[in-house]
Amino acid sequence: MSGDAAGSGPILQLTDVVSTELVTALKEHTQAMKDLTGKLDMHADQMKRLADAAEDGLFQK
Repeated sequence: MSGDAAGSGPILQLTDVVSTELVTALKEHTQAMKDLTGKLDMHADQMKRLADAAEDGLFQK
């Protein structure tokens, strides 16, 4: 096997495709996690406001 054959060919091409697909999938996953984190933060804020309102209501009676 010559040096040229080792540096190219179907294995290298497949590696490039898999690497590109992996990077794309990781970017999509990262964005999905950022979106989920934002939703969870918003939910936590809503729950805190609900708990504060409930607490205020209990102490007003």
